[in-house]
Parts: sequence; C-alpha cells; structure tokens
Amino acid sequence: MYKKGDVHDICNYRPICLLLVVYKLFTRVILNRISRTLDKGQPCEQAGIRRGRGFSTIDHIHTILKLIKVSREYKLPLRVTFIDLIR
Repeated sequence: MYKKGDVHDICNYRPICLLLVVYKLFTRVILNRISRTLDKGQPCEQAGIRRGRGFSTIDHIHTILKLIKVSREYKLPLRVTFIDLIR
C-alpha cells in the first residue's frame, strides 16, 4: 500500500500480509471436505452444531420440556440422564 513520497521508491509502500486470507481459505476448503464425511457418521438424533438436518438442539430442548410438563401433569416420576460421550 502506498504511503507517501516518491511513487517509484519501494520504501514508500507498506507491506500487506495475505497469510490470514490464505489461512481462512485453506481451513474453509478442508472443513467443507471433511464435514460431509463426519456428518455421515453421526446418528440422526445428534442435532447440536449440525446444518441442514431440519431440526436443531432447540427441538430436543422442546421435547424434554414437554416430557417434564406431561410427567408433572400426571404426577409420574421422570428421570432424565444426559450423557456426553467422548471417544
């Protein structure tokens, strides 16, 4: 980028770093390639952080709240377990 002074003098220009742009482009290409493979390995019940599934984590929260409401309405015991599995 030109700063000031003589246009033909290289010292009158600021350098531009394009590394960040290349990094973003590279990571986006890699993400697009591996996301399809990773998505195939996930069960349909897994809704968090997934695109294009037609439902989201909010749908699961809504279902849990509905279960709690029905169990309270009919005075039935309800136990809910959340498990976070890591391989």
